[in-house]
Amino acid sequence: VPPATRRRALTVLDFTGNSIATLDEQTWKEYPWTETLVLRDNELQAVKSHSLEGLFLLQHLPANASQKDSAHGMNILSSHCNRDLSANRILLIEEGAFEPLPFLRLLNLSGNGLTQIHSSTFQAWHGMQFLEELILSHNPLTVIADTAFFKLPSVNYLDLSATQVTPQTLLLLLQTTVHLETLKLPKAVACCLCQEHASTETPCRTIQF
Repeated sequence: VPPATRRRALTVLDFTGNSIATLDEQTWKEYPWTETLVLRDNELQAVKSHSLEGLFLLQHLPANASQKDSAHGMNILSSHCNRDLSANRILLIEEGAFEPLPFLRLLNLSGNGLTQIHSSTFQAWHGMQFLEELILSHNPLTVIADTAFFKLPSVNYLDLSATQVTPQTLLLLLQTTVHLETLKLPKAVACCLCQEHASTETPCRTIQF
């Protein structure tokens, strides 16, 4: 990858289908203007507190280098603030991992090995104010222990399909969400959730199973 310069600023980095297993503190030092980062189909096992240092302008982590945004029908690579960590082997996201990304708008963590969202995972000095789309599908996710997750201020699209999140956690999410419009859920919780949904006040317009 050629080093970026002010005259040749690289705004899109696509490392799909390599064997990247770790991200060092200085990995992104030469790419401060990156807005879209694709790390799909690699061998990452953790997102550490220093993994994303230097990506201050990052906005998107799209699901695929050519995938259309399912919620808005636009090409994700033509938009900004994306980050894609899907189809890796991620088991852990360290506290403060998203601190370096104040403008992040789309985060795709689907197809990994996450079993829980630990406390403080989504807590950051900037409050994740611009995060609009969060994809956690196809993880063995059962526990969401981060209170900040339930209060993400701008998330309007959340995909929890093909996870093992409990109905109780999903009800709490529906009761506390602020701007959520579309929520994708595991089919296994459809019956339990439908029984409670009528009495649950939520701004969510669409619930898909």
